[in-house]
Amino acid sequence: MMYKNAAGEILVQKNISILKRRTAFILVNTLTFLRVPLSAASYILLVSSCSVTGKLRPLLYAILFLAVVLTDFFDGKAARFFRVQSPFGAIADVCCDFLYIASSCYALYRLSLFPLWMLAVITLKLAEFVATSTLARSAPRSGKRTVFLFDFVGRYTAIRFYLLPVIIVVLHALMPREVFYITAHALFFILAFFAAVSSAQRLVIFFNCGIIRQ
Repeated sequence: MMYKNAAGEILVQKNISILKRRTAFILVNTLTFLRVPLSAASYILLVSSCSVTGKLRPLLYAILFLAVVLTDFFDGKAARFFRVQSPFGAIADVCCDFLYIASSCYALYRLSLFPLWMLAVITLKLAEFVATSTLARSAPRSGKRTVFLFDFVGRYTAIRFYLLPVIIVVLHALMPREVFYITAHALFFILAFFAAVSSAQRLVIFFNCGIIRQ
């Protein structure tokens, strides 16, 4: 009887542990997916405020951006704290980040504040990131078992893509029109340059992993 009670207690503890992990997994990914409505709200704010008042609302947009950043920061921290990291969570995180960047940049494009070619650069970098990460996992010498392959330059370029919409909104509010367009396009070309450097760095990684053979 004593052994049966001990086995029963172990089973109960195991079920409780599984339930806690599942609850943590759901809460962490809910935090990630909060960026979907926040991205929609950011898009609507940019388009509607400019069409109604003729001006952007940098303060309101900055508040939404801060909410996006906080969800992005805390979902990763929470996943590691509760040990519920997963391929699903990693993919959801990247997709929600891209949704925010693409939706805000497209809204700015509709307002003639963002060039279409820069939006294409951002989209192509995401496609390259996903494709090369997939290839890297199958490389004979990569030793990688993570979902995505990050390169140093690409990581910081992605952060700047993340900051780009709010920077454009703030610069538009603070600068004269001519100065804004010169500054914004200089920023676009700098980011495009670093995106190209990131692509070259990923090629070097591929050579080292044996994916591309000389």
